[in-house]
Amino acid sequence: MIRDDRSIVIIGLKHCGKSSVARILAKHLRRPHYDTDNLLEELYFAEQGKRLNFREIYAKLGKQRFDQLQMSVLKNFFDRQHSGGFWPRLPLLSLGGGAGDLPEVGHLLDGENCLVVLLEENPELLFERISATGLPSFLSDAEGPEEAFLKFCRLSEQRLVRYRDWAEFRILCRDRGQEEVALELLQRIER
Repeated sequence: MIRDDRSIVIIGLKHCGKSSVARILAKHLRRPHYDTDNLLEELYFAEQGKRLNFREIYAKLGKQRFDQLQMSVLKNFFDRQHSGGFWPRLPLLSLGGGAGDLPEVGHLLDGENCLVVLLEENPELLFERISATGLPSFLSDAEGPEEAFLKFCRLSEQRLVRYRDWAEFRILCRDRGQEEVALELLQRIER
C-alpha cells in the first residue's frame, strides 16, 4: 500500500494521459493534484506578468530556457514537500512529457519521497493525438508528417529509457479510457 509520506509522480510521453489519470487518482485517494505544465505557466506569469500556455512558453523561450523553468518548478515542488508544505496529504504530480530530456530530474524523483509511475502508450497513437492540435515546437522543424513522426519516435525512445529507469512500475495504457487506467493504477498502489 502507498505510504502517506510519499508523493505519487506520474510520468510518460506527451498525450499519454498523465494529467487526466492523475486527477482521477487524486479524487480516489483524496490527495491534491499538481501538473508541472500548469505550475510552469504560473511561474512564467509570476516572472513575466503575462499568461501563456506551456506550448507558447516553449515557442517563445526555446528549449534551454523552458527546461530551466521546468527544473525550477520541480525543485520548488520537492522543496515544498521536504519542508512539510503539503501536510497532511502529499500530492500527486503529473510531470510534463519533456522532463525525460533532463537527467537531473531523476535525482529529484527519490524513491524514499515519491512513488514514480510510468504510463506507456503506443507512439503511433500519441503522435496522432499530438498532431490533432498542431505539431508542437519540438517537432516543427521536421519536413513533413513522416519526418515529424520519425523524430517523435526517436525522441520517445530516448525519453522512455530514462522514464523506465525512474519508475517504480509502469502501466500499459493500450488506448484504454483514463478511468480504467486510473483504476488499474489504484489497484497496483494499494497492494
